[in-house]
Amino acid sequence: MLSPEYFEIAGLDVATANAVIVKSRGHFRAGFSSIADDADIYEVDGPGLTTADIASMEWKNLPRPVYPIDEDARWTPRPIVKRGSPGSKSFRD
Repeated sequence: MLSPEYFEIAGLDVATANAVIVKSRGHFRAGFSSIADDADIYEVDGPGLTTADIASMEWKNLPRPVYPIDEDARWTPRPIVKRGSPGSKSFRD
């Protein structure tokens, strides 16, 4: 759901609605910013194959703690070291 135009095609004016419900993870925000700001938006996590709240999923055989699931886990990125040139056998990312 990218913009209110999808509703307008069906003859609906979302600007006059009390509530508008869209199934979208977040890309709707830009399209609907003219009628709703962040304070007007309520995100709901419904049942399905996946969820935005990965900490709520039942994890099996996963060593813990793991970032970003566990609040006490820490992640430190390692720098990428490139050796050689892209055409050489010693080039690695």
